[in-house]
Order: sequence, then structure tokens, then C-alpha cells
Amino acid sequence: MKAGQTLRVDHARREAAPGGEWQDLDSLAQGRVHILAVAADNAAEAEAAWQNCNA
Repeated sequence: MKAGQTLRVDHARREAAPGGEWQDLDSLAQGRVHILAVAADNAAEAEAAWQNCNA
């Protein structure tokens, strides 16, 4: 990550909806980041993500 850089809006997308194209396509998070609380192993993380996609 570029920790030393300030976050800024991409000028080409400043008129877009806050969730971008995914705002209407994603009924759960509406284009925003969705954090899943899961056990600390790859299999549990993958299973939780898969279940969330099929919810």
C-alpha cells in the first residue's frame, strides 16, 4: 500500500455514484468494502466469502 500518499477521488469518477458501477449490482455492500469476520485460515475465509456471494 502507498501509506505515504493521501487518498483522493479519481477525477474521471467524481460524478459517479459512491459505490461506482457496483452500487446497483451489489445488494449487500452496494459497491463499498464489506469486511467478513472469519477464522484466521484461508479455507475459512474462502468459505465465508463464497457463502456471502450466494446469500
